[in-house]
Amino acid sequence: MLAGVISPSKLDVNLATSLPVIYVGPRRSNVDEAIERFGCGVSLRPGDSEGLVFIVRELMKNREKHGELRQLARKAFEEAYCDFRTLPQFDGVIEGG
Repeated sequence: MLAGVISPSKLDVNLATSLPVIYVGPRRSNVDEAIERFGCGVSLRPGDSEGLVFIVRELMKNREKHGELRQLARKAFEEAYCDFRTLPQFDGVIEGG
């Protein structure tokens, strides 16, 4: 299992473009933690097909909820995933700090 070691590249893109995240995977992955921290989507476990169908239908019919998740997705990007936030962290690693 690679949870915690890799990050799906689509997470950053979804957040940057204000798209809510529907994640199907293990708990405590970085995507699961981002959803929990920022409230920018829904985290489901493998095999929860009913939950997946429910949330897709809910977001299709509840435009207000969809809009709220879109705003939270963009906020998550700006607070934790954009270059302005992440590049200084890389610099710190490279510089040994």
